[in-house]
This record gives sequence, C-alpha cells and structure tokens, in this order.
Amino acid sequence: MLHVSPEPKPVFHPSPVVVSELLDEVRRARTDLRRARAAGLLPETRAATSNLVAALSTYADMLASWGLPVPYSIRDELRIFRAAMRASGPAPRG
Repeated sequence: MLHVSPEPKPVFHPSPVVVSELLDEVRRARTDLRRARAAGLLPETRAATSNLVAALSTYADMLASWGLPVPYSIRDELRIFRAAMRASGPAPRG
C-alpha cells in the first residue's frame, strides 16, 4: 500500500513592512490619546481611545492570523482600554 503524505503547509512569514506599518499605527494612536488626555477634552479622548483599541486589535489579529504570539503587553493594553471604554459608557450626544 502506497502512503502519500499530505503537501506540507507553506510557512507564511509576515512582511517586516506590514508589521512596521501596524506598529506605527499603534504608536500614532497612543500619541493621539496622550494629546487628547492632556487637552482634557472628553469627546476627543473617547475617540482616541476607540482608535487605539482598533489599532491594537488589528495588530493582535494580524499576529494571530500569522500564527505568531501576541505580546502580553499588547493583550494587557487592549484589555485595559476595552474595559475603560465599557466603563465610560456611550459617548454623550451633542
């Protein structure tokens, strides 16, 4: 009986450019949040927090889709900011 082994799965290595772009987006979102907090503007702070969560989520999702571990610091930051958004409730309508 002839045994045919399955084709090996191709190994996908993320492009350093893609990783760098995703990390740049996370850094920009963090900077925007710091600026909004320093200005003391609640609507801008909420929007910046939402943008940071989106950037962190995109980065974490891409790492996971590549089969790479998500750093604990990214997971923790994402968990903290998601909880902060839930705790602050919906943005006031204006």
